[in-house]
Amino acid sequence: ETYETFVNYLEYFLGKATGKVEENFNKCEDGAKKTSLQDFSPLACGAIEAARNAVEVTRQNDESTNQASAIGSKVVQRNHSFTETIHAKVVDPHMPSWISHLVKEEEETEDLSEYFFLLGESRTVIVHEIMRGNWTWCTAWSPDGSRLAIATENHHLAVIDTTSSTVWRVKYDKRITIPTKNHTTHSIRSIAWGDQFIAIGGTGNAVSILSPIEPYPIIHTIKGTGFVGSLSWRLNSTILAVASREDKCSIYFITAAADKTACTLQSIVSQEIYTITRKDWVNAVSFSPNGSILAVGDRGGKLSVYSFEAIPNKSPTLEKISHFKFSASVLDLDWSPDGKWLYAGGEDFAMTVLDTAEWEVVHTMHRDRWIQFISSSHRGTHVAVGGGASEVTILDALDDWKKTLSIELKGLVPLSAKWHPKDQFLALTGQDNSILAIETTNARHIKGHYLQSISPVLQVEFSPNGQTLAVGNEAGVVSFYRSNESSFVTTYEIFLSQGASVAIAWSPNASYVMVGTSNTLSIIGQANSVVKGDKLPPSSSGLGIRKVIRDLDAMSTISIHGGSRFVALVGESISILDAANDFNCVKRWDD
Repeated sequence: ETYETFVNYLEYFLGKATGKVEENFNKCEDGAKKTSLQDFSPLACGAIEAARNAVEVTRQNDESTNQASAIGSKVVQRNHSFTETIHAKVVDPHMPSWISHLVKEEEETEDLSEYFFLLGESRTVIVHEIMRGNWTWCTAWSPDGSRLAIATENHHLAVIDTTSSTVWRVKYDKRITIPTKNHTTHSIRSIAWGDQFIAIGGTGNAVSILSPIEPYPIIHTIKGTGFVGSLSWRLNSTILAVASREDKCSIYFITAAADKTACTLQSIVSQEIYTITRKDWVNAVSFSPNGSILAVGDRGGKLSVYSFEAIPNKSPTLEKISHFKFSASVLDLDWSPDGKWLYAGGEDFAMTVLDTAEWEVVHTMHRDRWIQFISSSHRGTHVAVGGGASEVTILDALDDWKKTLSIELKGLVPLSAKWHPKDQFLALTGQDNSILAIETTNARHIKGHYLQSISPVLQVEFSPNGQTLAVGNEAGVVSFYRSNESSFVTTYEIFLSQGASVAIAWSPNASYVMVGTSNTLSIIGQANSVVKGDKLPPSSSGLGIRKVIRDLDAMSTISIHGGSRFVALVGESISILDAANDFNCVKRWDD
C-alpha cells in the first residue's frame, strides 16, 4: 500500500494524475497537516494578524501554466505594486488607503486550509519589535521623527534610532541597578519631547530636563513635583505643564541656553509661573496645537479648559473657558491637529469628543474597558484608542469616529500609543516586554509581491539565471516559481518528509536542482533531458524528478562542481555523484 501511494504521488508530480489530488494527498502517511489561515506566518517583514485580512484570495485554475499545483500552492495576482521609498525625503502617508487595505467587509471566503503558500501584493503592515525585558510605560517621538524616546521600568530614558537603518536600534540606554530614590525619575511614566528639551517625570517626586543631543544628559531637575503622570510643552516655547498627584497642575518656565550644545546644570533654571489646584490627582494635561488653550483632567472626572496667554517677564494669564464632569477618572487627553476637537477618555469606559468652537460634546464612543490612552494622528484622519484589553482600536475621524480597525496584540495590554510626526508609524507600548512600531504607510512597501507560508521557511534559492525561485518550508513542501518583473507563478512542487530540514542547490548551468533532507536526496531537472532515455514524461512546467536517492548517511551540505557534472554530499561521510552517469556514486570517503 505504501509503494502504491508513493507511485501515485510520483505520477501526480509528472502530470498523469488528474482528479486524484486530494485522494493521493490523504493517503500519504507523511502528508502535511491542513492548517487554517490563522496559522499563516508571513514571509515578508513580520506582519501582524490584522494585515492578513488585506489579502484577497482568488484561486488560479490555469492548468496550462500550472499556476497553483493542487498539492499546496496558491497564487494571488495583483495589478499594482509600490516602489521602495524608505529613504525618500517626502513620504505621503495615505492613511485612508492604509486602512482600506486592512479592513474588508465581512464576507464568505474560500477555505484556504489546503494551501501551503500564498502570493500577494506587498502591502503588509510591517512591525518593528524591540525587546525591553519589562513594561514600557510611554514613548515620545522627536519633532523630526528620527528618534523615539522610550520609558521602560527599571531603565533610564532610552532612545531608538529609527532612520539610519531599516532595522531599528536602541542607540542610548542605561539600566537602573540602584533602588529608586526621591528627586529622581527612575520610574518614568511620562515623556514630552519639545523643541529645545526633553522632559521626563514619574514616581521619583521630580521632573528631569534633558538635552535632546546624545548622550541626552540631565541638565536640570525640578524637585518636589510628586508623582507625575503627564507632561506637555507649549508650542515653540520652553513652558512646561506638569500633571501631579499632589492635586495640582504646575506650569514652569525653563530658561534655555543660547547654545543648546553648551547646556549645563548651571545654565538651566526653572521657574514655577502658575499653579492650578484641584481636589484630586491631576492625571492629564495637554496644550492645544497652537498653545492658546490648556486642558486639565483629574481623577475625580473633572475636565477644565483654560485660555492661556504668555506675557513676557510676567506670569501667564489663564481664564477658564469651559468645564465638564464625567462619571469616572479622566486618564488621557489629546487634540486634533487643527485644534477643532478635544478628545477625553478614562475610567468611564468611553472616549468623548468635544467641539472646541462651541465647547459641547459631539460624540461619545463607548467601550467595554477603560481608556488608558488617546492618540490623534498628525493629519487628523484617525485616532488610536486603547486600554484594559489586548487591542488598539483605530477610529476614522473623517467618518464620525467609526471603528475602522482593531489591532490585536496577542496578550500585550497597551499603555500608550504615539503616531510618528509624519504618521509613518504607530508606536505601541504596554504590559509586556516588547515595543511594537506598526508601519501605517506604503513608505517601505517593496516593489512586487510577497510569499506567505503555513510553516517556517527553511530554504530559498534562485536559479543561476534568476528566473526560477525554489522555496522549501518545514511542512516538507518545496515549490518552484517562475519570476518576472513583478510577480511569481507556481510551476512545480515536490513534497518531502514533514518537519525535516531542507537543502536546495542549483547546478551552475541550471540543468538540475538538488533538493534534500537529512537522508534523502531528490534530483529535479528538465523532464525532457533525462540522462538515460525518456523514462519520465514531461510535466506542464518542464520539470520532473530525475532520481531519488534514499537512506543516505546524515547529510549537512550539498556542493555542486562548477562544471555541473559532479555533486558532493557531505555529512557523516563524503560522497561524489556523477551527473553524467545518472548521478551514481563514483567516490566515497567514510569518517
